[in-house]
Amino acid sequence: MALNYPGPFGLRMFYTTTISSVAVEHMAEYNIDLTDATPTPGTAFADLDVQLQDLTSDVLSTYCNAWTTLIKPLFNNGAGNSIDRYELWQYDDESFDATFISALSAGTATTGTTAATTAGQVIITYRTIGGGIMKLNFMETIIAVGIRDTPPFANATLDAINTFILSGDNAFLGRDNTFPFASIAMYPGTNEALFKKRFRNY
Repeated sequence: MALNYPGPFGLRMFYTTTISSVAVEHMAEYNIDLTDATPTPGTAFADLDVQLQDLTSDVLSTYCNAWTTLIKPLFNNGAGNSIDRYELWQYDDESFDATFISALSAGTATTGTTAATTAGQVIITYRTIGGGIMKLNFMETIIAVGIRDTPPFANATLDAINTFILSGDNAFLGRDNTFPFASIAMYPGTNEALFKKRFRNY
């Protein structure tokens, strides 16, 4: 099987979940492409355009703000829970090495009204146009550990995320550099490494 690499650009989202007064910062990375293949480091998100699935583009800061708004109900609204910032990295061809390009402050409180699932991990899987698999990962959401779910998802926020990812407005790519076209399932479980960090390292 061919090895697929991240990129061409990595959009890294940092967010914090606070449980029992202990805050943990998480990082999710999404593969994207830009209309400018060689952006200058330090270029603001507002001056960069991200490629969308419908072959148009969107201002990267606008896209990130929309994503923040879409996902913030997934996380409990208690003190210390927030979507913090985004970073843009450019990957070398066929490499895991990346160069920092820019950052965007989000500073957005989350809005979920259900208790967070400690050490929980939600994974949504997609089939890409190129035949690969794309995964979205969310840590310590309000989704309880349970059995897999298939679309339409029982949770309204997850279902809205799924609708967005399969729409022309989506910019996220699989590692085969193609867009997702079909959702497979949502898996709500526990992340072992995060469990150890929560209960054994403090």
